[in-house]
Amino acid sequence: MTRTCSDKWRALGDSVFFIFVIFTLLVPPAVQGEGGSEKNQARILINEVFYSENFCVWFEVYNPTNRTIDTQGWLVWFYSINGPIHLPQMNILPEEYVVICPNEKLVREQWDLPSDVRVFEMDFGARYDRISISTGLWENSKGIDAVPDDFKFPVVESGHSWARYAGGHDTGNFANDFYDEPHPTPGRSNDEHPDEHPPLLATGSVSPASGSVGTTFAFQVTYVDPDNDAASQVEVYIDNAAHDMAKISGDYTTGAVYQCTWTTTSADVGDYEYYFEAGDGTYTVWLPESDSYLGPAVTEAGGGGNENLTYAIAVVIVSVAVCCVAYAIRKRLS
Repeated sequence: MTRTCSDKWRALGDSVFFIFVIFTLLVPPAVQGEGGSEKNQARILINEVFYSENFCVWFEVYNPTNRTIDTQGWLVWFYSINGPIHLPQMNILPEEYVVICPNEKLVREQWDLPSDVRVFEMDFGARYDRISISTGLWENSKGIDAVPDDFKFPVVESGHSWARYAGGHDTGNFANDFYDEPHPTPGRSNDEHPDEHPPLLATGSVSPASGSVGTTFAFQVTYVDPDNDAASQVEVYIDNAAHDMAKISGDYTTGAVYQCTWTTTSADVGDYEYYFEAGDGTYTVWLPESDSYLGPAVTEAGGGGNENLTYAIAVVIVSVAVCCVAYAIRKRLS
């Protein structure tokens, strides 16, 4: 039978409609936030992940923004599971923590969650897997968050979780953003803050190593802080007496040099020991970590010490030599 022109147009329209239906089913709808803004502008963070016997028991998401975020059409990807899993549709309130797990009853009972903490069930059986959340069909399209940087979470002790530093700390680097949490906190803020790296002290010294009354001794130490935090205090303890040190050069991440000068008096004669102490407001560190450095040695002015004795002997030798030369010259002339 010969097809008419209208039949051809009708067939073309059916094909277009079929393609449209397939596209609609495969591609998640545009996700809208407050005010109709597109959800690819949304910011949801994977905030804590708990594994037991290699299987993910629950993970927590956090909304660090000041607007409600709708997760309709969002997908969750686990590295060892083929294809995505649809994230439960929910409206996550500003600064809200939401727990996602296969068994809500188990999680509520084991962690005694408050009734106002929302828990959504989702069936998954991932094994220490990297978790990704996206709004598109492909894992890397319209990515919302993904942790860790590698394909699997590092193993922690039984009962511990991987938790993001408090306040939604997010540098895009798993090692900087997460820590091993011995007391998991589903449904609420994690306890530790990103400023949890202790400072370091290095290259402590005193110059000169010895001197007499009136000598000015310079004590120096280098302070390094991985978080670029200024020191709350840097001190040198000379025979357990604290002396404040002042920054004279450098920066905190590569090394800031601190110095203290000490001019001795007649009351300071003796042998000393010293060590350095510094803190960033959270941690206190010492150099050396235990015990003390020896020095400086302070002697009386004008005598009593090895330097003065050496000087006196040298003076005597020179004097005798001068006398001998003078005597020889006089005798030769007479």
